[in-house]
Amino acid sequence: MKFIKISLISVFVCSIFAGIFYPIVSNKNKLESAFKKALFDIQQNSIKNFEWKEADWQNYQNNQIKRLPIFTKEYFYNCVENALKDLHDNHSVLIKKHKLKNLTIKSNVPAERFSIKVEGGIGVINFPTLITEVDQQGAILSEDWVIEVHKEIERIASQVTKGWIIDLTQNSGGNMFPMLAALSYFYNEPNLGGFSSCIKNKLEETLVSFDGESFKFNNEPAFTYKIKFKTNQNKLPVIVLIGKNTASSAEFVALALKRQKHITLAGQESQGVATGNEVMPLPHDLGNYMLTGAYFLDTNNQPLLEEKVSPAITLDNENMISGAKQLVQEGYLR
Repeated sequence: MKFIKISLISVFVCSIFAGIFYPIVSNKNKLESAFKKALFDIQQNSIKNFEWKEADWQNYQNNQIKRLPIFTKEYFYNCVENALKDLHDNHSVLIKKHKLKNLTIKSNVPAERFSIKVEGGIGVINFPTLITEVDQQGAILSEDWVIEVHKEIERIASQVTKGWIIDLTQNSGGNMFPMLAALSYFYNEPNLGGFSSCIKNKLEETLVSFDGESFKFNNEPAFTYKIKFKTNQNKLPVIVLIGKNTASSAEFVALALKRQKHITLAGQESQGVATGNEVMPLPHDLGNYMLTGAYFLDTNNQPLLEEKVSPAITLDNENMISGAKQLVQEGYLR
C-alpha cells in the first residue's frame, strides 16, 4: 500500500512537472525556430549582400545564435530587433503588430494633408510623409488622395505663371506610389527610376515606370489606377527642395523628379536612406519586420550606394523656400 501511494504521488508530481515544463519547451522551440527562420530570410534578402561575403554572414549568424535560448516572446522580439540593428543598414526595423494598424490609414480616407498654393505666380506644393497599408492594392494606390492632389494642381495651374516649388524637406517617406502618381503632371519621361538588389550575390534590377495609369516593373504591369492621370503638362521651371529630413521613398520621389525636364533639385543632402524595404513576415504569426533589400537607382540607373541624394544647388536651411522662389524668378531651367 505504501509503495502504491508513493507511485501515485510520483505520477502526480511528474504529471504536474510535464504540464508545466512541456509548454515551456514547446514555446522555446517555436520561438527559436522562428528566430532562425528570420535569420535565414535576412541573409537571403538583405541589402548587405552588396558588400558582405560568406564569411561575413557566418560571423553575423554566429553572433545572433549566441542569443539563444529564447523562452519568451518579449525576448524573441528583442533578439529580432538586435539582429536587424546589427545589419547597420539604418532602415530595417521590427514591427510587432500583425496588421500594422498603428502605422496605417484606411484606403478610402485621404492620407496626410498636403498643401498646394500660389504665391506671386509660383505654385508651391508641400508633400508630407505618406503612410498607408502595404498589403492592399487600394491602399497602396490611395486613388482618392491622388485625385485630390491632381484636382488642386489643375485648379491653380492657370495662376502659376513663373514656375513651381515641390517641397519634400519634411517628407520622411512612406508609400511612394501615391506620391509619384500625384506628380505625373510634371512627367515628360515615364521612367521614374528603380531598385537594385543583390540576393546571394546575384544582382537584380527593377525599373519602375508610370504612364499616368499603370505602374510597371520592368515593363510588366504592377499596379493600375481606375482612371488615367495627366502627364507632361508642365513647361515651367520646377525646383524640388530636399534636406536632411527627406528620407526613404521621398528620396525616390526626388530622384524620379530629377529625371524630368525643367526640374532641378535644390536644398541640402537628403537623410541617406535611399533604399527599398520589404515587409517580411515572422513565422507562427509573430508579426512582421521591415527589411532593407535594395538600393534606389540614380539617374544613370546605377545603385545609389552612397545612399544620400545630393541637390544640384545648395540652399541655406533657414531660407530654402525664399531661395527656391528666387531660382524660379530667375527662370532657372535644367
